[in-house]
Amino acid sequence: TWYVSHVEAVVSTQSTGVYFSLLFSVTVFPVSLSKMKAVVFLSSARTGSSITGEGSIGDPIGQYIANQLKEEGHEVSVWDPKVMKFPMLEQPLYMVEDQSQFPEWMLEANTELKAADCFVVICSEYNASIPPALTNMLDYFSPGVYRHKPVGIITYSVTETGGRRVQSPLKTLLSELCMIVQPTVVSASKAKDIFNKEGECMSEHISSKIKSLVKETVWYSEALTKQRAVREAPTASRF
Repeated sequence: TWYVSHVEAVVSTQSTGVYFSLLFSVTVFPVSLSKMKAVVFLSSARTGSSITGEGSIGDPIGQYIANQLKEEGHEVSVWDPKVMKFPMLEQPLYMVEDQSQFPEWMLEANTELKAADCFVVICSEYNASIPPALTNMLDYFSPGVYRHKPVGIITYSVTETGGRRVQSPLKTLLSELCMIVQPTVVSASKAKDIFNKEGECMSEHISSKIKSLVKETVWYSEALTKQRAVREAPTASRF
């Protein structure tokens, strides 16, 4: 897909007559809207057996979201705090001049966030708040790598609340990190009964809402990608 930004025309006159001089200035940008790079953030570091079952309920939800994005032809990376062992945050990357003190995988993760076009956060509810593993993971990176990029939110719980109580503080956190929070938010109540271990959704209602969320996030991502090709996004000096 090619995007044309502007065309200019100039009309010139002389005292002896009038003539038209057309000067076309055309700026053309190649914009590929067929494939977006998405990062899906899981929130729970829970492992082993508990009263809610084995491991984290968010794992099959993450698998389902990733599959939905891949079916649409997009590139997906799933960030799982159980796999990516972020230490308790002492200093974020962007506040340290000597980057060599950070492990190579963390620097590669920073590069991946810079290249990402959109995000999806799958958030459980811990005591009506955000799981610390998610906040710790996100806070390692500069708001600049998230800035002007859309984020979709899916919350879940084993109860009827569907993680709704965590949505407000989560939106505040993601907005503070300069992401663009999408209007559609999905709440998965009794998530253990909705998603099986194979990453399949057993609820037609939730499946439909998630598909809407994915399409909306990709739509915003495409629109913002096209705009960045036309004009550089403004940034705050501290980032």
